[in-house]
Amino acid sequence: MLDSRHRFKSGFRRSNSRLRATYEQHPPETFTCEILEVLKPGCSDEELRKAEQHHIDRLRSWSPDSGFNIDPANWADHGPARQAYLVFRAAINADIRERHRKFREELRLKS
Repeated sequence: MLDSRHRFKSGFRRSNSRLRATYEQHPPETFTCEILEVLKPGCSDEELRKAEQHHIDRLRSWSPDSGFNIDPANWADHGPARQAYLVFRAAINADIRERHRKFREELRLKS
């Protein structure tokens, strides 16, 4: 919860539009924070990311219907979170290309 309140006050990464839109509709007090797993103190970043990725996949938080994880925690894992991210990025890139094409067409018509 503390992280959610801090992020609400300090702003979000521009790329997480799902989380930003949700916070515009619901105050941070609406959300709960749960400890999903306790890792041993001093565990490696790799262990931490694998545990996080396990819960992202288990809870399907990469899906817009279930959560807010846009990026996978563990890029080496080729699981559903990474695949969802690749589809998400491909859609954004296609949208950008289409906007550029329309802009160039408008410029061509004006000249």
